[in-house]
Amino acid sequence: MAEAYAWIEEGGVWRRNLGSMESFYLTLASPEGEAVHWMIGCCVSIKYRGNDSIDIENAIRQAWKTTRHGFPNIAAVIDPSAQEMVVGPDDPTAVDEWSLKSFKTHDGITADELFSSFKSQFSMTLHFLRDTNELMIQAPHALIDGRGILYLYHALFTALSRKPEDHANGHLEKTGPPNLTKPYDEWLGLSAQPSEKNIKDAESIFQCFAQEKPILLPGVDFGRKPQKAIHRELALSEESTRAIIDACKRKGITVTTAWHAALAMAVQ
Repeated sequence: MAEAYAWIEEGGVWRRNLGSMESFYLTLASPEGEAVHWMIGCCVSIKYRGNDSIDIENAIRQAWKTTRHGFPNIAAVIDPSAQEMVVGPDDPTAVDEWSLKSFKTHDGITADELFSSFKSQFSMTLHFLRDTNELMIQAPHALIDGRGILYLYHALFTALSRKPEDHANGHLEKTGPPNLTKPYDEWLGLSAQPSEKNIKDAESIFQCFAQEKPILLPGVDFGRKPQKAIHRELALSEESTRAIIDACKRKGITVTTAWHAALAMAVQ
């Protein structure tokens, strides 16, 4: 099974087949450059309380390059036609070229305006909004999820916390094979082809959700291009939050599942 998702290196470029979850999210993606239904976007505000002589923009760029060394998959590109994940060379010239494409700075735009302008892409980008000192990571869902974004920010801020000379201009010596990701299929030991037992188990799980009045999606024209994305916030009280989590525990479902069900019900 592991062979089905093995990374193959040729000329400094690494490739592997997409896992089932990655392939699923790729099917939801729009063609590159078009309006998109599914795009990960996460924004954080930063504040530096140290030496005023520090070039914040350059420090972030170097930290981004340093983070790539530890987690090279942030430089991955999804190849839709080949159904592959591709990570380019990590020599200094290639990393510099990657950083020019993947780290973008903006003036005179808010985070919400930037988010609304997102188009489909098959690689990851770190945006820096100079006016508000905000960072926003933009990525296709086939490359990362919400929890992964939090881990990535942690890695980026860890790199930022180091002294400037420790970044070595973002170029670090190789200490072994690159730290490339594995798909969920390999972590969970799933076969590339489901067995009869796998199919029956899946049917049994889905049967638990069967009900007399199932949740139905409204009439949606999936051939229609999506409009611009809009960011909305929902603040719940501590009491409501605890009630939702307790209800999910009693039902044996995740909060994410309950959230998706609530969205489906809200738009019926």
